[in-house]
Amino acid sequence: MAEGVIGHSVRCMACQGRFVADPNVKPPPPPPRRTKPPPETVPLQQTDEEGPATDNRPFCPGCGRRVNWDWLVCYHCGEPFDFDPDANPRRRERALLQRPRRDSIRHRGTLIANLGNLTLGVGALSLCLLGVGAVITLPMGITTIVMANGDLNLMRTGQMDPAGKMQTENGRNAAIIGLALSLIFAAGWGLFALSRA
Repeated sequence: MAEGVIGHSVRCMACQGRFVADPNVKPPPPPPRRTKPPPETVPLQQTDEEGPATDNRPFCPGCGRRVNWDWLVCYHCGEPFDFDPDANPRRRERALLQRPRRDSIRHRGTLIANLGNLTLGVGALSLCLLGVGAVITLPMGITTIVMANGDLNLMRTGQMDPAGKMQTENGRNAAIIGLALSLIFAAGWGLFALSRA
């Protein structure tokens, strides 16, 4: 303590309170440090880090923490959950997409995507080919769409590996667009030929 302030009123920098500086008064001892209490030996259902004890969310069988009802795996420890197929059909479909069956059929996403892109390319070129591209895109586009719809149905039921779902949908969409373009261009060239005749 500076000797120039002894006996004078000074302001505490921490609490902004005023007091008279006296060298004979010793500061109070610091409060004891709070130590972390030992873990209580209670069932896992009563130790809840995510919410109050009245929370009705289920507990993870792996780590004992509360989890949301729509989780398929525990985001704390990675434990996969079982599900009741009759309770929530939407959750059942999501679970099937996330965890394919071991006996599921291999997907044809790459083949369908390539066929769809080829149909789209030939359909776009039908404008330059005087509408003859429709002869190629019609069987190829219909085949691609039928294959894609069948595979997507199998993926929904879990009979086919859902890893190729995005490719299958993209291939189907490309085939639909290519087929529509080729038919439009073929009809346009046909009307043009009729008007010139």
